[in-house]
Amino acid sequence: MYYRTLNNGTRGKNGRVTALSPERKRALEERRLSWESVWAAKPGRDVTEAEAGRLEGLPPQALGPEIIRLVDEENVTQSSIADALGTRRSTFNSQVKAYRESGTWPVTSRRLRTVPPQGHATATR
Repeated sequence: MYYRTLNNGTRGKNGRVTALSPERKRALEERRLSWESVWAAKPGRDVTEAEAGRLEGLPPQALGPEIIRLVDEENVTQSSIADALGTRRSTFNSQVKAYRESGTWPVTSRRLRTVPPQGHATATR
């Protein structure tokens, strides 16, 4: 995507248009950059009902590997998985990132309203 953007040209904050120079293009080609792969964008697909149902029944330790498999191997969009699981997209994207870094699926708890002994209502985890 980076090289596709460079090749198309971008306008910087100073108004100057930058693009790949012919020399840089030639150097990339010498390193066997495949322009076909640069231009090929694989559109993702939405998660199916069956896949979403399977995800909902998985424990956290099995959820991470299955989500990564769907995203990486099946080209399922993270946004469709988040929507199917009823998770905010930003939260889900953070969970996927954390899983990729740690190998453990992060479990978030929902805030519960509790009343402490003093009688003041506060939000706790």
